[in-house]
Amino acid sequence: ASKVDQAAVYHLKVQIHIVKSENQQAVATALTCLRLFGIDIPAQRTLEQVQAEYETVWQTLDGRPIESLIDLPLMTDPELQAALQVLSVLTSPAYTTEFHLFCLLLCRMVRISIQHGTSGESANGYGLLGFTLGPVFHRYRDGYRFAKLAYDLVEKHGFIASRSKVYASMGLVAPWTQPITTAIDFTRTAFRAAIETGDLTFACYSMIQSVTFLLLRNDPLDAVWRESEVALDFARKARFHDIADALVIHQRLIAAMQGRTATLSTFGDAQFDEAVLGAQLTVDRGTERLSYWMTKLQARFLAGEYVAALAAAQEAKPLLGIVVGQIKLLDYFYYTALTVAALYEDASADEQTGWRDLLTAHREQLREWAES
Repeated sequence: ASKVDQAAVYHLKVQIHIVKSENQQAVATALTCLRLFGIDIPAQRTLEQVQAEYETVWQTLDGRPIESLIDLPLMTDPELQAALQVLSVLTSPAYTTEFHLFCLLLCRMVRISIQHGTSGESANGYGLLGFTLGPVFHRYRDGYRFAKLAYDLVEKHGFIASRSKVYASMGLVAPWTQPITTAIDFTRTAFRAAIETGDLTFACYSMIQSVTFLLLRNDPLDAVWRESEVALDFARKARFHDIADALVIHQRLIAAMQGRTATLSTFGDAQFDEAVLGAQLTVDRGTERLSYWMTKLQARFLAGEYVAALAAAQEAKPLLGIVVGQIKLLDYFYYTALTVAALYEDASADEQTGWRDLLTAHREQLREWAES
């Protein structure tokens, strides 16, 4: 079989691993495939390697405006197109397992595209670079420009198969520089595009992102609950268990804030056993564990249980790398700062010293996002 045919088989295997939440296997399978095309990703990925790959992107751009890339010719090499498709499908499991790998992949996708022409997967690479530029490299405006380039390429060339991914990237990039309603609109458009192309993975991603954004916008809880019910039913039918469990965690926060749980700070009620949920959040399920502890942080703070809220923040902190670039980080920095401020007066001198540093760091991060 040709390399292109082999890549198609590997691509399908990776997609199956993703839906089954086998992200490590998905990464290993895709990396094996990429070696067929001479793309050998280092076994140990470091921040220094990410920085070097990132700088190579700008060197390849060579001073041209980001928007000028829309005029690049179409990619014609079938092997490069196949390699880009594998790089693209790999970005999702890489993001949840190793962020340095994720950054290396998208920088490589963009560099190949600038050098060899545009494809639908090029648009996805540009969108993902936009997603990363602000939170990682503090270039929020350039991030939105790259995401907008991806959107314009999809519209110009009719890259139908890439629409859901690109619209989803726009939804993730938009909150840093645009009204949250803009992000919601893009996320819902991403869902419709995913349904039209049979992309169940990105349909599920888009639905949970919509619920996250509705909570962030402070929509009425009854309306958010209804949307979460639709999303949960869809994710379960798609057998995307990670997304389904993350939606359940969102729902427990909604129920708590509506007064439907035993107390505001707990998620259990007559129909739901929180202990069962906790037992399911094993070490290999970092995304769901982070969602759980961030919602517990919020619920415990709102309940006035500040010591317990601080404990939740401490559980969440080591997992924050899983959601780099996402606006949901706002909740962690905001509620952790509020929790520490509430505890500060009665803390020891040593605790107060450490907490002053924390409050300063959180204030500066919140300021950066506010000014982006």
